[in-house]
Amino acid sequence: MSRPPFAWHNGFVRILLPLLFALGLHAQDAASVARTVHDEMVNEAALAQALQSSDALVRATAARVAMVRGVTALVPSLRTLLEKESNAEAARELVRAVVILGSAEDVAFAASHLSRFPASIDAAFGDALRRTSHAPYSGKLRAEPRPVLSLSKRRGLPPEDTKGASTLLREPLFTLPLAIPRGLGPEILRATRCRHGWIGVADVTRDAAGRVTAIDTKNVRAERGCIEALRTMARLSLAEPGEPASTQLLVMRVAGTRPCFDEAAVTNRVPAMNAKDVKPPRVLDRVEPHYPDSVRRSSIAGNFTVVAEATITSEGCVRDLRLVQQTVYPELNVALLEALSKWTFAPGTLDGVPVDVLFNLTTNFRH
Repeated sequence: MSRPPFAWHNGFVRILLPLLFALGLHAQDAASVARTVHDEMVNEAALAQALQSSDALVRATAARVAMVRGVTALVPSLRTLLEKESNAEAARELVRAVVILGSAEDVAFAASHLSRFPASIDAAFGDALRRTSHAPYSGKLRAEPRPVLSLSKRRGLPPEDTKGASTLLREPLFTLPLAIPRGLGPEILRATRCRHGWIGVADVTRDAAGRVTAIDTKNVRAERGCIEALRTMARLSLAEPGEPASTQLLVMRVAGTRPCFDEAAVTNRVPAMNAKDVKPPRVLDRVEPHYPDSVRRSSIAGNFTVVAEATITSEGCVRDLRLVQQTVYPELNVALLEALSKWTFAPGTLDGVPVDVLFNLTTNFRH
């Protein structure tokens, strides 16, 4: 006697679903793991599998996703992995996740493993600790977390600007440097087929630890793949910690520019605790902005000063570019931002050690 068709179908489904689930666990690369940060329900089994990967970037990415999404159930696994981790970049993400997700006992456990890695991992530990409600760490760190060294000065409008052609912009409540595990940014751009960059203003919401809980990109101009890339990198990045808040942030990446999404390498070169010798970044390659024809033809066309602010990273690229003083012409402001995003620098140093520096970039447009 033949089996009813529905019985065969149900049996096939019972076999197929576990197979598909198993394939989903094993077919993992860093970009696919990164994109799970958007999943409505986090697949803890898939993240646990990614943490066991032979690829250090996949392990680092899985730890970052677990930390961002608050997967506390993985803390025991993260501890076990930290005990045997040999890659400093992956270890930094494991330390960060254990500290932010775990208890005071987990903090002590993470601290006990810092000495196996280069000194700058201590700064990552300290930064993770300040994002929690745990008591301050009483041990001695080889490197402490520092705010980005600031050589930026907010300025008023120039005296000759009598036509109302320039305006100062209000500072955002917080910033969001797109800084993620080293090498992950290009992987995400490839996976999403993002080739043309993005520009616009995003509404970003953070929690007390600085984790991005939401990003609205409706006012960002980009193709679909680039929007996905931006959203993924933003969700994986850490903003400054503080009261839960939302703010508007300029987001911009010009096609063809050097990707600037890598966290600084884990290294033994760290500034002394009392370092004072500061050298600013030095421009290596300057790209002049285009003065748009539409502005040249305007009745108030003339000389304009536009001031932008950016973090020049310890590797000499431009990150977190934003306007401080803009003109009334959006096309002129965009021309400036596009040009500045293409500049390259010799990084600033603190007692001879390359560091991230917040820097003013001023451009004068002359008619």
